[in-house]
Amino acid sequence: MAIKAEFLTVNGTPFKRATFQYENRLSLGGASFPFVSKMSIVDVNNEKNLTTLSYQEPKEEKHSVNIFNINNIIR
Repeated sequence: MAIKAEFLTVNGTPFKRATFQYENRLSLGGASFPFVSKMSIVDVNNEKNLTTLSYQEPKEEKHSVNIFNINNIIR
């Protein structure tokens, strides 16, 4: 379970940092797992630039594997 993450530029310099909270539960195959409830992303160069994503009522859904194929992204 990730608690924080760093997002790097191509040359390896951090430009964003994220922290995670796990107050949700997700049930899969009869087992219950912790699931992200909040992700906060801050700009490394200006900490006033903060984005917070809140996740409510997560649920299992089936998706085609094709949605994860980079070749299907329209540019």
